[in-house]
Amino acid sequence: MEIIREFIILINKVIMVMTSSVMIVMSTVYLTVNFILLQFAVAKILKQISITYLSLQSGLSIFTLSFSQRCILIRGESL
Repeated sequence: MEIIREFIILINKVIMVMTSSVMIVMSTVYLTVNFILLQFAVAKILKQISITYLSLQSGLSIFTLSFSQRCILIRGESL
């Protein structure tokens, strides 16, 4: 009877160790996938910021050009 009890305890410990190992592996995979997805999200945000910056910069350039053309026309000078 004692041998059966020890055997059940041993099986219990093996199952606990295997469960812990599986949990560690799954947690590692989960963190890796989240890290990869986070990198894609950051890249997308940076791309959007650069597109917005370029749009603002080109809009400002057009505004500056049109403003300087008006100033030149007001003063009566030719381009």
